[in-house]
Amino acid sequence: MSKNFFENEYKENHLSPYKIKLNGKELVVPYFYILQNKSAKLAQDNFIDDFFDIQEKDLRLYNENKLEPKEIYWSDGKNTYNFFVPFALRKKKMSDSEIVSFIFERAKKKYNRAATLAKNLRHAHPEKVQYYNVKTSAVKTMREEYNAYLWSKTKDNARYMALKTEEILSKSFKLSKNAFSKLNNKNVKNLVHRHALKALIGLSTLATGAKVAQYFKSDSKTPQMEQNFQVYEKTTQAQQTEYLPLKKIADSSLSLESDDAHLNKIQKYNKKCFLENINAIKTVLCFMENYAPQTFKDGKGVPTIGYGCTYLIDENGKGDRDISPVLENQKMSMEESDIQKERYLMFRVLPQILNDINVPLQERTMIATSTFMYVIGPNAFKTSEYLQAMNSGVNGEPLAHYMLGYAKNQGVVKRNLFAYYLMIGKLDPEDFLNLRAEGCYSLEMEDCCAMNGDKVKRDENGLGHFRSDNFEENIKKAKKPRSSVIGKCKMVSQLLPDYVVKSLNKNHIKVKPYLALAQHWKGTSR
Repeated sequence: MSKNFFENEYKENHLSPYKIKLNGKELVVPYFYILQNKSAKLAQDNFIDDFFDIQEKDLRLYNENKLEPKEIYWSDGKNTYNFFVPFALRKKKMSDSEIVSFIFERAKKKYNRAATLAKNLRHAHPEKVQYYNVKTSAVKTMREEYNAYLWSKTKDNARYMALKTEEILSKSFKLSKNAFSKLNNKNVKNLVHRHALKALIGLSTLATGAKVAQYFKSDSKTPQMEQNFQVYEKTTQAQQTEYLPLKKIADSSLSLESDDAHLNKIQKYNKKCFLENINAIKTVLCFMENYAPQTFKDGKGVPTIGYGCTYLIDENGKGDRDISPVLENQKMSMEESDIQKERYLMFRVLPQILNDINVPLQERTMIATSTFMYVIGPNAFKTSEYLQAMNSGVNGEPLAHYMLGYAKNQGVVKRNLFAYYLMIGKLDPEDFLNLRAEGCYSLEMEDCCAMNGDKVKRDENGLGHFRSDNFEENIKKAKKPRSSVIGKCKMVSQLLPDYVVKSLNKNHIKVKPYLALAQHWKGTSR
């Protein structure tokens, strides 16, 4: 099923499927990776990373429990694989080959799930041509979109559950606790343990759906269904753009390659995550900093240009305000400003991520952390409560509130509110394209966090809390027309080079293959 679907993606584009063998089993590399990468080697490497990315959760669990993960190595005669023993198997008496088989089978199930969901979404939206990767996060997004699509068709709990039950029955009654738990109903666990098989076996699909729906009886949408429907609406209405691969500035991006041999597993993982999301980081920073084509003086009187640049950095990473300050009456194009921003991220932010952070970061956390570090400065980040909490295992929304440790500067709070929205999933990186540059400054402190008079309200642990209850109102304010010392503020999408804008739409891509790339793959034997 999965192999055939991924093969069909190539047939649609008149190309030969790119296949590889893992653990003796042939897999078709989804067409997504061919579009995203210019070489077969890069496509294969990125696919394998995503294929086994459930290992990231294992690594995170080891770190959260302050345990040293055990690594095993396995070779199929051609390739050598380096794995962590899955956290759930850490105390099991199993041979390395048994553990490797478990890891492969777990990854293959996710691969098959991705193919099934992608196929379902194709049928749901035949007018669209979209390609998906096999990341765990992408599979989750696809599941949410498809559930939301089903809900949009029914708008009724009983009919919705009937459709969901039909899918389950079509899979030979393969019920699982996880399949129902995703619907977030308090009665689900009891249903699965006590009633599911009895309710389903021997009943027709619709009758069974009605029976199951009794346990989900509600007068309105459940919160999860409502959220999924919003995700669906947002995805289907979003503007799809032709995909361009992540642009990397060779002089800065490649300069750290020689250091990779000295990086540990977590550092390598975080570096990869950082590089894959560098354009998303730039976009969020453009929202926070704006773009100035010529020199202006910031609030402290410092000459500034581009995306908040106060000094220039050369291709070797050298530069500061003493030796290469921004000069008065200087001019800088978007492309030149983008290079300077990338050099700052590569030579100032990335080294600190590698040296100071000892836990693997998910995409949202990486983007939010990088912008937070930029806003407060690397030195302040090094001693921040945010970093300490992160390294101690705090993550998600609890971690995001630690960005309020810097509350004396109102501008910092307003910018970090949007990093908070990003981290907790209320905003995606591409959403920032439709906000107005410096739109965060249209908010008041009361819009951002709980206040006690003119100060940020603190709990018994001294921690402030961002507000999320007025999200829609704040977004409207962030889109309003405004002016700054630079002049009238434009939308972020107008203030970035095209290749940065187009690279953001990486999980849901409407594409036309590049001619050169298509010629390279067309008819190639494998």
